[in-house]
Amino acid sequence: MGDGGGVRRRRGATTFLLAAVFCSGAAVMIVEMTAIRVLQPFFGSTTHVWTNVIAVVLAALSLGYVAGGRLADHHPHTSLFCGLLAAGGMLVGAGALFATRVSDLFHDPGPDFVEGLSNLVRGSLFASLILFAPAAFVLGMVSPLAVRLLAAGGVGRAAGRVFALSTAGSVLGTYLPAFLLVPRFGSRGSLLFAAAALLVPAAAGLTLLARRRGRAGVAALLLLCAGGALIARTDRR
Repeated sequence: MGDGGGVRRRRGATTFLLAAVFCSGAAVMIVEMTAIRVLQPFFGSTTHVWTNVIAVVLAALSLGYVAGGRLADHHPHTSLFCGLLAAGGMLVGAGALFATRVSDLFHDPGPDFVEGLSNLVRGSLFASLILFAPAAFVLGMVSPLAVRLLAAGGVGRAAGRVFALSTAGSVLGTYLPAFLLVPRFGSRGSLLFAAAALLVPAAAGLTLLARRRGRAGVAALLLLCAGGALIARTDRR
């Protein structure tokens, strides 16, 4: 009987980790697809801006994979996994809330076309680094840690499941902004949706790990989501 309960707990933990990885993959692509629209009013939507956003997100993810792999070897804990999800969600939310201020800080059209184009390219790069790189770096750490936590059933099998579900989430995250989120909620609302997609599983994980702490975490994360949603309704861009 006790062994059956342990099996159910392990299955529940596996389901949670894989679902969270799916949400993480979706959030990454929602951020990447929406970032262009966030920067467009200030820097345009040229190939240069697209290149900056994609390169910044990919570079941050790659660094996150390395850091996440090292972290997973030393601290393979579900609590850390939930913490990374929560941190990623908060950083995505912060990017949404400060997008206008940061973009305006680097917006410099210049006196002529050549200098203006150069300033816009450079400005979009710096804005991308500040607004989106931190979240992408943290989210890059999620998959290596998930693989480590699921490795009891075999590292190769765990890696295959994590990469498959993360990519499936990314496919969904590619379509959602174009067909649903941006037309309905705007770019800021889309980013806050991505933040919620990370904060909700983080809160669920905290609830499963520790009742009292989990409930406090749930309350804090829900308040953060509610506050962000209110801001999104008042300033859709």
